[in-house]
Amino acid sequence: MPKAEDAIKQLWAKLVTESWEDEGLRKRMLKDPAAVLQEHGIEVPVSATIKAFESDRNTIVLPVSAEPPEPAFWEEAVFISDASRDAKQFTGPYW
Repeated sequence: MPKAEDAIKQLWAKLVTESWEDEGLRKRMLKDPAAVLQEHGIEVPVSATIKAFESDRNTIVLPVSAEPPEPAFWEEAVFISDASRDAKQFTGPYW
């Protein structure tokens, strides 16, 4: 896995952990996750839509793509899926 992806995963996990104690951060992560990532040095493409949600132990999220992703975004889509799975220790169960 590229080092940049590792850094993003580590940053998001750190932010989620911090948000447990910082309600303002949690609200900003949910309202505008792209801005929070940018504040921490992550470039977010203008064309990207980033959605954050608050999960619980009774919610399972199964994303369904409306259409196949463009080849340039395929690795990023896989990363997002991996990040969601890896984040289960912080945010709840995933399949």
